[in-house]
Amino acid sequence: MSAAIRVVHTILTKDFGFEHVLWIFSGRRGIHCWVCDSRARKLGHDAREAIINFLSCYQGKEKKINVSMNQYGHMHPSMQRAYEQLLPYFEDLLESQGWMDTPEACDKILEFIDPSLRDEFRPSNDDDAGLQKWFELKNRVKSFLFRQKKFTAATNSVRSCLQRIVFYHAYPRLDVNVSKHLNHLLKSPFCVHPKTGKVCVPIDPKEADGFDCNAVPHILQLHDELNAFRSTDGSSKATWSSTSLKPSIELFRQFVTKLMNAARVENPRSYAKHIAAKAQQDVATNEW
Repeated sequence: MSAAIRVVHTILTKDFGFEHVLWIFSGRRGIHCWVCDSRARKLGHDAREAIINFLSCYQGKEKKINVSMNQYGHMHPSMQRAYEQLLPYFEDLLESQGWMDTPEACDKILEFIDPSLRDEFRPSNDDDAGLQKWFELKNRVKSFLFRQKKFTAATNSVRSCLQRIVFYHAYPRLDVNVSKHLNHLLKSPFCVHPKTGKVCVPIDPKEADGFDCNAVPHILQLHDELNAFRSTDGSSKATWSSTSLKPSIELFRQFVTKLMNAARVENPRSYAKHIAAKAQQDVATNEW
């Protein structure tokens, strides 16, 4: 998830110029991204589809990764940046999950190379650690490409094999239909996942690497925290500020404040009407 946040957040903010991007934990294994800029909210189906196609590189159930290179072996700058961002994550996962520890695992990695050339890139020692085999493969690819004077269909598979291996294992899988269609239901922040009982809390993209799914507040945990607060304080007005949700709600409030400030600048008349309507509401406290 942290790799997905780093890559997609950079593309959305750097390449498309969006400023108000909110990341939400799904409550289970994934994440949701809310792009809240006014121009993003007004995009139609075709524009949404164009953006999601720009973000996508994984095609079909087979190992088909759309990594196009020019005659000099260079990818699109956005893809090159994503590759550099994903490489450390991939190497960590390769070591922890044993993706190249066994000969059978290495064969799956070498499937990204044309069959006629795979033997040239097999590890010299099957007993080496997977990460060591990966570094050996990188050096062999570099040496092979340096010797080539003319590229064929087979040698082209070597030129982009490292990038395709990393993207296949580490690039985020995007839910295309939810992203481009306007009739899909979206999970709201702070709702509770029906199976895990975890709260769908926002994630700070700058702190994504430190996000721990197991530390996300559970609905029963919040129930116990509220009861504990009432028993010690003797008050019946326990709020979110007395629970482990406090940091997440504060993060969400900061995001909404920036979004409302942007709306005030973009459309001051509409913002003034919103504030006037809010002031007329009979609200006893400022808590959300």
